[in-house]
Amino acid sequence: MPRGRSCSAAAIRRLSPKALTLPGEATLAEEMEVVDSEALFLARSGLARSLAVALEADFSALYMRLAPVGAYRVDTAEAARRRLRNLCLDYLCRLDLADSANSKNYLALAFKQFAEADNMTD
Repeated sequence: MPRGRSCSAAAIRRLSPKALTLPGEATLAEEMEVVDSEALFLARSGLARSLAVALEADFSALYMRLAPVGAYRVDTAEAARRRLRNLCLDYLCRLDLADSANSKNYLALAFKQFAEADNMTD
């Protein structure tokens, strides 16, 4: 999302969680002649953290914007909303895990979401 702009409802509907999800280590390993699992893990984790640092404000705003409204519903749109919100939270939590001395309380936010959840996907 461009800097300084809010997340419009239309933009959120177009944003696929798949676009922000990094490929799994198994998928990446398929492309390697010799698999160095530690290097693969560190590279993937480093990229995720770099994205979290660069897009922290966007992930935070989108996370807040995607908060549930009303009772739990089982439908495609709600599932996509929950998945994208959880993905934003995953990136944000990487900031606390990497630098606990300068925690921004994203891990506490994750625990709060867990404690208040009324379903297994929040």
